[in-house]
Amino acid sequence: MEDEWCPVGSHVKVTNPITKKALDMTVIGKEEFEGETLCKAALETTGEEGTSTFEYMWSEDKNTTVFTKYDTEGNVSLKYISKDGKKTIIGGDGKTLEF
Repeated sequence: MEDEWCPVGSHVKVTNPITKKALDMTVIGKEEFEGETLCKAALETTGEEGTSTFEYMWSEDKNTTVFTKYDTEGNVSLKYISKDGKKTIIGGDGKTLEF
């Protein structure tokens, strides 16, 4: 079964790389990212400000992971990319931090 690593509808526990809080996300399919096919999971949370969306994508070998948080207007408020050992954080203001 080729979709074993990315079963749509299944749940995955993801730790927010910034807050270290565990999130229970639902796998929604695959998406292309920088030439790779990644598995994608998402979660919507509703708080006092409205609904925020979290997305997590990962490659089958787990060498690439992308964690994105969207604000209540649907704009990216945080993007955390880990690829081939390099980590990049992109803030909602577009500022980039690489380490």
